[in-house]
Amino acid sequence: MNINDPFGRMQGKQQRDYESLCQSLRKSGVTTPVAAQQLLQNLGKRMRYGLAIIVPITVALALLFPEARIITLAVGGLLAVWVVNVSRRGQQYLTRYISEELSTEPDR
Repeated sequence: MNINDPFGRMQGKQQRDYESLCQSLRKSGVTTPVAAQQLLQNLGKRMRYGLAIIVPITVALALLFPEARIITLAVGGLLAVWVVNVSRRGQQYLTRYISEELSTEPDR
């Protein structure tokens, strides 16, 4: 029993999300470890590009509108945290997909 998730709701949601990702990857033709690794690298690049856009815009808006600085920084920070969390979870799911589905799968 996990103290942070005593009824297993988050674990169940994460499992459903992972299974949905697996189905999407199979439909889009990601069936080799090389293709999945390339997708994993692209996901990391997209995260960095997203942060490279969010951070400067947030700082610029905070400097242009000093009376709304706290709100601007809070919203920009939340967006940055959201992008990082979504990307990290996607990377975890992709890594799991590679290790569970692609490495043990016999040639089809």
